[in-house]
Amino acid sequence: MTGADWLLLVAIGALFLVSGVLAMAETAFTRMSRVRALALEEEGRSGATRLARLLERPERTLNSLLLVIPTPGSVVRNMAVDSSRARLWLALSGTQRLGRIDLK
Repeated sequence: MTGADWLLLVAIGALFLVSGVLAMAETAFTRMSRVRALALEEEGRSGATRLARLLERPERTLNSLLLVIPTPGSVVRNMAVDSSRARLWLALSGTQRLGRIDLK
């Protein structure tokens, strides 16, 4: 494997890692109640004021999160990951054929 192949493999892994972190953030945000956020604010927890403000209009925050989360419906993300995987597979297999398509 060349340096470019390793870089591609790291990029694919990073995309999946970012996807997982953002999905967990969305889940945590949807599970948080406004009452709990206000209680955390009263306790003086750092970031609780910002969380309570975000929970005032959750649809606005969720729309922003869903825009950047690489979901199966994200065409750009799918194209980038699929083409990267195909390129990596071709590099690892040492062939210039993908199915019935000759890539020379």
